[in-house]
Amino acid sequence: DLHSGFLAGRKETGKDYDINITKDYFFKCMYDIADRCKGKKLKKIVFATLGDLLHVDNDKQETTKGTFQQADGRIGKIFEITLDMLIDGITILGDIAPVEVVYLCGNHDGVTGYALLKAVEKAFRFDDNITFDTEPNPQKFRLWDDILVGWTHGDMVKANMPNWLQHRARKEYGLSKYAEVHAGHFHSVKTIEAKRDFTQEEDIGGIVVRYLPTVCNSSYWEYQQGYTKSVQAMMAFVWKEGVGLREMWQSNI
Repeated sequence: DLHSGFLAGRKETGKDYDINITKDYFFKCMYDIADRCKGKKLKKIVFATLGDLLHVDNDKQETTKGTFQQADGRIGKIFEITLDMLIDGITILGDIAPVEVVYLCGNHDGVTGYALLKAVEKAFRFDDNITFDTEPNPQKFRLWDDILVGWTHGDMVKANMPNWLQHRARKEYGLSKYAEVHAGHFHSVKTIEAKRDFTQEEDIGGIVVRYLPTVCNSSYWEYQQGYTKSVQAMMAFVWKEGVGLREMWQSNI
């Protein structure tokens, strides 16, 4: 949920933010994660984009549905810089363990985000250590032994956040002991032991829903509305088959 190309000014939002700052934040997190991996024998790394890698979807500085955004220049410039960022970031991870890149579409970059990941995929087409899932499906999941993790952008109805994993991964859910859904979109940290409609009335299987933070600053609209970010960070999770979640790493900005 990177929102590369997002532009904010210190006098309007309290902090400057542009594509160069995005790049600095991104690599600060990637190198922090790489450093934490030292001494660990990892079978695989899954790099899940969670959508909205790009802040806008066209040169009019609009999202996919046409909402105007503050953007740091032309879409071509944003696209090229973010392409280089992702290639270099995935290369860093590929030096640690085999990597699977999982594309998730967002509500800001439905067209350009997909094109971006296809371009990154082509850059690694001769590298057997890096694989890609660039299917346009907005919800994806993986089962490792008894661990089931699903990813989606997070802009669906909140009551459906745990339901889709249970219904669309019926077989995998039945084999799992640990089940989680990871999402972005709200740019804030929230973890829920899922109940139907997020009340305590009916348990639907103990699926953990995690809304994850982003590295980007608040937009002018978020700042004007009083929305604040408790943390700007990138999250990583270490899982062990038969044991479940072992570690959560928060790379703070």
